[in-house]
Amino acid sequence: MKWHLSVLFNGAKLAIIQLITKEFQKYFFQKTYIFFRLHIGTFQEESTAYINTRHRLAFIAFFRNFAPISITMDKTQKVLIYDSLSQHFRQADAAEVPPGEIIMNLPPEQPGAAQKKSIEAMHRTDIEHFRTQRKMPVAVVLDNIRSLNNIGSIFRTCDGFACSGIILCGITATPPSPEIHKTALGAELSMNWHYRTSTREAIEELRREGYTIVCLEQVHGSVALQDFLPDPTAKYALIVGNEVDGVDPGIVADADLYLEIPQSGTKHSLNVAVATAVTLWEFYRHSDIVGKV
Repeated sequence: MKWHLSVLFNGAKLAIIQLITKEFQKYFFQKTYIFFRLHIGTFQEESTAYINTRHRLAFIAFFRNFAPISITMDKTQKVLIYDSLSQHFRQADAAEVPPGEIIMNLPPEQPGAAQKKSIEAMHRTDIEHFRTQRKMPVAVVLDNIRSLNNIGSIFRTCDGFACSGIILCGITATPPSPEIHKTALGAELSMNWHYRTSTREAIEELRREGYTIVCLEQVHGSVALQDFLPDPTAKYALIVGNEVDGVDPGIVADADLYLEIPQSGTKHSLNVAVATAVTLWEFYRHSDIVGKV
């Protein structure tokens, strides 16, 4: 069923927005819901995962027509704009933005209320700087990981904790891949990664480079993660295994150290991407780069 929405544009012109099909209506309201639910900082980081380039301009056009109803003359408040250079939404001061570029007003800050940090406030580095900055001396070895979403998640975690590199082994897929990008969100571009046909080849190479081979696996004699204290002078290669079979037994036998994440529930293991993140946090929080860029 056709329906029409009329809004006031530039104080004089009547803009008529026609949403013709139910399919377009469904698409529009899904994206609008996501838009309002996401914090501006998160939306800036992940907008490309939700709204593709083909629809972004239509999305902006709607709000530029619709938003003037709610735009006030308070120049101290924050507004949402679209940065065409970076192709991201971002917040700005209303006083610094021409009215025609304002998509919508952002909610005012509430005194005393906790405010989510924006990307700017978190002082995130860019890819060029990240590649040259000092890293945590931990490389992550993926032993035949089958899920591309898990691979992408591990890329993102390794970026967040500034790991020295990722080695993708066996059946583990490699970038570029839309499915890896879906969860990596660009970390596959920032992280230093290599592919090896076998995990054994990877760990032999890492051992020659002076890495201590650490296996994340449930074995007799493993060290509980909360009891592990990394040597600040050592380099570690953390091996994580296949979603069904875990780390290959032959690789387990060749490791120097075994780490295990204690659990209290009914399940015997965690998702490999989750387990990798938990373990890397332990390395990271004991490192001398924690919180630094």
